[in-house]
Amino acid sequence: MKYEYVLTSSLLNRAPIGAKTSDFKNYIINLFEGSHTYEMLKNEDIIILNVCSPLIIAESVIDDVGNYEKLEYNGKTYYYIKEAEKIDIVKVKNRKFSSFKNEYGNSCIMNLECEKIDEKIIDTNKKYQNELKPFNRADSLLVEIAVLYSRINLVSETEKIKMMEKIKEYANIIKKVGSKEHMIVLNKFKEHIDI
Repeated sequence: MKYEYVLTSSLLNRAPIGAKTSDFKNYIINLFEGSHTYEMLKNEDIIILNVCSPLIIAESVIDDVGNYEKLEYNGKTYYYIKEAEKIDIVKVKNRKFSSFKNEYGNSCIMNLECEKIDEKIIDTNKKYQNELKPFNRADSLLVEIAVLYSRINLVSETEKIKMMEKIKEYANIIKKVGSKEHMIVLNKFKEHIDI
């Protein structure tokens, strides 16, 4: 499953990033060439994955301004986001570069295989570990599909077509980033509408 984090490192930079994991110990992170984060992570071996609210994830797309805290690790200073609920400190085990072609053209991708080496709970008000799970886009997209589905028979035919296009778009994203549980719910919608 793919979770959304805000990535920080030894530089004052925060970057929203999707990281695939099935066990919250091993992560796969893919970065497209051309971004500041791609350039930065060509030389960083320790990364901090900040579990943050969706608001901080969204703000991190805009700029690197934020409330940072310092963390000393193996004699080097790293930064994490003060408002994070939890941080996972991961080490890059393997770095691969490959070419990728999609609807936007050709790109170079850096694939990072990482392993968690430590963690720190920042928000001590969260009593249970499952409250500290990172954000997954499939959760909110399923809710959006549910809202659209509940209104689909209340709108004009033109609006219905637009709503179905959105539902199909959201379903495709869920297939990429969601879990088996997300797919079970999505398949229930498939029983009623063509997605």
